[in-house]
Amino acid sequence: MMVLVTGASGFLGSHAVRALLDAGHDVRASARSADRVHRALEPLGCSDMVEVVEGDVTDADDVTRTLGGCDAVLHAAAVYSYAARRGRECLQANVRGAECVLGQAVALGLDPIVHISSYVALLPSNSTITVGSPVGQPPTPYALSKARTEEIARRFQADGAPVAIINPGMVWGPDDPGMGESSLFARSVLAGQVPFGLPGAVPVVDVRDVAAAIVAAMRPGRGPSRHLATGETVPMRQVQTMVAEAGGTRPPRGTAPGWLLLGLGRTADWVQRVVPPRLPVSYQAPWTLTHGAPIDASATERDLNVTFRPAGDSIRDTVRWLLDAHQS
Repeated sequence: MMVLVTGASGFLGSHAVRALLDAGHDVRASARSADRVHRALEPLGCSDMVEVVEGDVTDADDVTRTLGGCDAVLHAAAVYSYAARRGRECLQANVRGAECVLGQAVALGLDPIVHISSYVALLPSNSTITVGSPVGQPPTPYALSKARTEEIARRFQADGAPVAIINPGMVWGPDDPGMGESSLFARSVLAGQVPFGLPGAVPVVDVRDVAAAIVAAMRPGRGPSRHLATGETVPMRQVQTMVAEAGGTRPPRGTAPGWLLLGLGRTADWVQRVVPPRLPVSYQAPWTLTHGAPIDASATERDLNVTFRPAGDSIRDTVRWLLDAHQS
């Protein structure tokens, strides 16, 4: 089966390409830059095993061209950033991309159509999050963009389209070509930029396990489906301790109150709009930590026959990769 992967230059997109190839699929890898796709796939050993095309998922003509001749699609392209200066870009590009890719895939009769959402699309929640949970109304730009794209995907599902929605947790693991939020956070902890413990908890999941869930969902004839791709929900202070211990640095001391971090995050977002260097704090991170809920992903493990590895394994692999990349 020929599968188009949008966002193939990204963390999850590149690992999904590798997993789909291993499962015997043909892959067309799409992103705005062909060079970035090749750089992302090179460490995974599959740069020369795919058809690489350049395309912008917000451009209808580009989407038509890249979808041509494909049987299925994995829509993993998204602007993923907690930086305040990119808030409008997140909202506009992510929503437009979902409209173009999912809409045209449905019109062309592709099956399956796999859409990568996020657990943040279901926040805030007052009860355990399951596949039946409603879409949330988060106040931060990236999370809100994921909620709105999930609404688009669910509307297609309501019409019977074979759209599979996958909601990953906080994705960790090695070989992150774009240094996403997990890698940046780990690097900040290792550098001593976050000396205090953070409140709340986060659902940790390994990028390789999400890729395995994608492969399992990439089967025609399944119809609409939803899958939570999250492993253990771990207190954030414990995540920091795992990072520090894996990197041989000092674990955080104490735990900062949520109200303080939310205030600092708002201030940092205001500063970030006018100051070029990336700041290690934002409003979205503490909001997500303090408005989370337990997540029950047992249905995903049962329905897709996947197992999510322990959080410590993923975090340690991330740190080892960061240290190796820095030394090289």
